[in-house]
Amino acid sequence: MSRYGLIEQLTSIILLLRDYPQGLSILLGSLPPPTCEDISEIIETVRRSPEPTLDPSGQPLRVDGGFDYIEADALIDCEERFNRIVESSGGWEHINEVTRGWAKKYKKEWSVIADYVRWPKSKIDGISLIQLASEHQISRTSVYAIIEDFPQNLSVAIMYTPVKNELCLSAEINPAAV
Repeated sequence: MSRYGLIEQLTSIILLLRDYPQGLSILLGSLPPPTCEDISEIIETVRRSPEPTLDPSGQPLRVDGGFDYIEADALIDCEERFNRIVESSGGWEHINEVTRGWAKKYKKEWSVIADYVRWPKSKIDGISLIQLASEHQISRTSVYAIIEDFPQNLSVAIMYTPVKNELCLSAEINPAAV
């Protein structure tokens, strides 16, 4: 799979986690990676959200299938795909490390995201965005952009940050010169 395709898939996972109450803690590594049941709960929580979760293009996120009447095999397949994307992106340890670095480097944006996650989804509306903007001393448009761009921005950071302890083969490295 191309890096671009993997970024899109990882963005979908981060989008789900962004809108899940414990999602940022999972991304930071404060909570363990989600289990099969956790993945189901994350998707259900986001699907029950009164406002549609948007993908990076601004379209409502559609999660294939449903967990109301899903069979165990399909749930396991969901977990396998989820975990395959995570592993292809460097694994949870890498995702956690890059997320912590991103949060440290982009403190203002992280603060907006963290406050957004704390608001009950039923309370997020134009007035709430104005309140968040006022609290962070930025425009409402900026608050919205930060919230919407976060999954893609973090995905790109994860995919372009080298994984520690990964063999790096580059034209600049010449083993004979060592």
